[in-house]
Amino acid sequence: VPAPDNVIEGSINDLVGAKILSITNSSPDPDGIAVPSTTSLIGQFRFTAAANQNMYLGPNALTLTDLLFTVSAVNVQLDQSSFVLFNASDASAVASCTANGSTGSITVTCSNLETSAVATTIASGAFADLALLAEVVNPQVNPGSSSLQVSLNGLGDRANPGTIEWNDSVFPFDWVDLPVSSVRSTSYRN
Repeated sequence: VPAPDNVIEGSINDLVGAKILSITNSSPDPDGIAVPSTTSLIGQFRFTAAANQNMYLGPNALTLTDLLFTVSAVNVQLDQSSFVLFNASDASAVASCTANGSTGSITVTCSNLETSAVATTIASGAFADLALLAEVVNPQVNPGSSSLQVSLNGLGDRANPGTIEWNDSVFPFDWVDLPVSSVRSTSYRN
């Protein structure tokens, strides 16, 4: 009930000048293809920006600044120092990423993308396909099945920030408002 000096409570909302509309798998490889055995594309994601008519020196674009990938490498060994990110429209410009391991569940962090050579700014209503490249040292470490898959996890939950950091040409954000909690790229299997 409205009254003087009452606290107004409600859900938390953020105003944005640009927005990530969707993130999808855009890898050219189909699920179930064999684990690669050289330096290869191991995951590719399409980031689509919502169309907007907001203006800050032109229509607001969004810029991806940090991405945190989870690489599941079961019975597969990767070169921990070989991870790079590139925009599929220009594979010659890459950004080095750091990894916390070479097999098992690996966290790969691509930071400060806004200052890298990789084009991570997405115009209103446009998209960018960002790809993760790594050297597969051994596609099958031990006898038996092996698998390799890249994912972006912890999406759509403002209580779980940090998987994707971006800005809307004005303000930074450390979470995305999406109806999915994770997006997976191609599932490679031997």
